[in-house]
Formats: sequence, structure tokens, C-alpha cells
Amino acid sequence: MSGIELTQNEIHQTTAITDLGLVLVAAFGVFYLLNFVKIVCWKRYVWIHFFLLTFITSLTASIYHGLVLSPVIQTGIWYGVLLLFGLLISAFVLAVIADLMGEAVSRRAIPAVFSIYLVTLAISLFVSDKFLVFS
Repeated sequence: MSGIELTQNEIHQTTAITDLGLVLVAAFGVFYLLNFVKIVCWKRYVWIHFFLLTFITSLTASIYHGLVLSPVIQTGIWYGVLLLFGLLISAFVLAVIADLMGEAVSRRAIPAVFSIYLVTLAISLFVSDKFLVFS
């Protein structure tokens, strides 16, 4: 077995670099919220989780786009990215609700946000040109 091989596909290289940029932004978001926002509240925790999901999703996507992988591994990673992407969208919606409407409303919105996750997951798994759906 040889070492790690980077992709030669320019589109995938660009996407992997963009994903790594998001990893850095997300890491900074978590660092900032943990170290400089001293008010411990629901909204802070929701945003921390959003940035953590952004970090994990983007790191996983950068592996998918940036490395040459066997088809089985690549497919497995891609489905992982789709699952994480749905969670990421849901976490963002919940964070915005927490910002705009407060903790009580955002906690009550969790079942609706979970349904957004299920819809996002279904689109990710069953729509062939899913990128256009989300853009």
C-alpha cells in the first residue's frame, strides 16, 4: 500500500482548499466563543455546536475532495459528508432561531429543525443533482 496521494483534479483541489479554509474559520469560531464570550447560555452552546459541525463536515469533505481514495472508501466518506451536511444545516437553522427568537422558542423548534434534517438527508440521498438544490 502506498502513501497518501493528493488528487490531480483541479476542481477537487479547489474544493478541498475551500473546505480547509472553512475548517480554519470554524476552528476560530469555536475558539472565539469558548474564550471570549463569557456569557454561558443556550445560544452560545448552539453556535459552538454549529461551528463544531462545520469543522467536522468541512474536514471530512476536504478528505473526500483532496485525496485519491478507493471507490468504496470515497462513497462511504461521501455519505458521511451528506449526513453531516444535514446536521449542519439544521444546527444553523436552530442557531438563527435562538438568535432571533430566544431560547424558549428555539428549544420548541427542535422537532421542526429535526424534520429539516430529515428533508435535507432525503434530498442528499435521493436527488441526483443535489448541489443545485442547496445552492
